[in-house]
This record gives sequence, structure tokens and C-alpha cells, in this order.
Amino acid sequence: MLTVPAFNLLEGKEMGDLFAVLWLISSILFVGGIVVCIVAKIRKKQLKKPLLVTGILLLISVISLFASSMNMTDYTVMNENEGNKFYQEIDNGKTVEDKTLKFKVKQTGESSTMGMVVLEVPGKKELDIILPNIKATRKIKKDDVVTVKLDKLSSLMGIKMIDASLDNN
Repeated sequence: MLTVPAFNLLEGKEMGDLFAVLWLISSILFVGGIVVCIVAKIRKKQLKKPLLVTGILLLISVISLFASSMNMTDYTVMNENEGNKFYQEIDNGKTVEDKTLKFKVKQTGESSTMGMVVLEVPGKKELDIILPNIKATRKIKKDDVVTVKLDKLSSLMGIKMIDASLDNN
């Protein structure tokens, strides 16, 4: 079965790349449409069809530019079911390093003097996100939606932990 990664909605970054390519192509065609309109005007030909096509290309260009600039994440975990699926992918050996995760905080750990803040991801099994102890991470509360860049996966006494940093995009 042939798969095209750009159409896989679970891998959001490829969709962003697809919209960026769509924007580039539609912008180039839009400029070509303007040239066709100018040539049609000079030759005193009818402008209805070239203007319609140029307008549609402009609309596609604007929509794809907006869509490509949206912050897309690799993983989204907002409930226990999504958390269980994410945990299963990690258990199956899926690499999460250098990926982004958007999740609803199930529980926060105490800000410690050890230099880290612990956030729990929803799910039946415990999965903790370890963030640096800075002002922005100390403000995070239960039920906040947070986007993090995942760095390193580790495990301690059966609890999976991922070192991460807040994603500022």
C-alpha cells in the first residue's frame, strides 16, 4: 500500500510542509494569472475567465499561507484514551525525541530545588514530562494545555519520563 507522509494527519509537521508547498505553487500561478490578465487587457480580450482563475489562485494562496503558518504538533494528548495511545507508541519503540507534544496536564508535581517541574500526561499508565524549573513552567496548573518539545525518554521504576522544554511557537 502506497502512503504519502504529507497526508498523515497524525504527523502534523508534514501537513504544514504540504500547505507551504501549496502556497508556493499557488503564488507562482497567481503571478502568472496576473500576467495573463495584463496580456488579455492589452489585446482587448475578455477578462472574465482570467480574472476568475486569478482570484481563485489568490484565495488558495491566502488560505494555504494561513494554514502553513499554524503551529502544528506531532502528538496531541487531551484525554485518557489519547494518552494511552501515546504511551503505547512509546512502549512499541517509537522515537519521540525532537517531536512536539501538546497535552492537557493531568497533574503537576511540586516545583523542586532540583531544577525541574514534573507534569503528568493523561492516561492509565504514568507518563511524566520533566521541564526545567523556570518561572513559566512553575505557573502551569492542572488542566492547562501545554505544548512541549520532547528531548529524551527515560524510565525509572516503571514510570516513563521525558525530558522536555516549553515550545514557544
